[in-house]
Amino acid sequence: SSGQRSSGRTPSGRGSRVGPAMAPFQPSERAARGAPRVAAVVVDPYSSGKYLLVELEKRGVPIIAVRSSTKLSEQFLRSHKVNEKFFAAFVDYEEIGESLDKLAEAIKGMPYVVGGVFAGSEPGVELAERLGVKLGMPTSNGLEKLEQRKDKAEMQDALRANGVPAAEQFKSGDLDRLVEWAEARNEWPLVAKPTRGAGSDGVSFCSDVKDLRAAYRKIIGVRN
Repeated sequence: SSGQRSSGRTPSGRGSRVGPAMAPFQPSERAARGAPRVAAVVVDPYSSGKYLLVELEKRGVPIIAVRSSTKLSEQFLRSHKVNEKFFAAFVDYEEIGESLDKLAEAIKGMPYVVGGVFAGSEPGVELAERLGVKLGMPTSNGLEKLEQRKDKAEMQDALRANGVPAAEQFKSGDLDRLVEWAEARNEWPLVAKPTRGAGSDGVSFCSDVKDLRAAYRKIIGVRN
């Protein structure tokens, strides 16, 4: 997204998101009793999210797909089209006015019982978290630490706060402050990356201040 801040980090540090294990869906047992089938809601099932779709299909779990936005990369939009074969139902968040209340109502009106809400890729994290809370999912993460599940620097801070080793880092949108920190530390290489995004988008390995300045220009003000 526009105006991302860059973060100087050691190569060994990576942000990760940890959540509860998949609930033990038992759709066939419910169907045998004539009860509504247990379905999974997957927001933006793109990229590696395809493997979540495959696993849910193996378990016989209907998939309610939610598309958070059409303003995504062509790769994600193509992935959506390819993965349509997995969807039992589909809701376009933009078409319902980007209203969380309307999204929840649309899903509740379907002939399923929602057993879980999952983010299928990085763009769907925030909406999936908010939807899980809205639907009252017992495995919801809550919203108190939502930023720590989206912002890579916040993730590292959360690890440190809980006694888990994490990458040394400095987060700022000010180039002079980034350079000052890097020069004072004087241990190269560093990794510069946007605080939001997926994969290696916007990631640069910097061997010196010149590289750091170039990485900054690739991150700040650029839509990823």
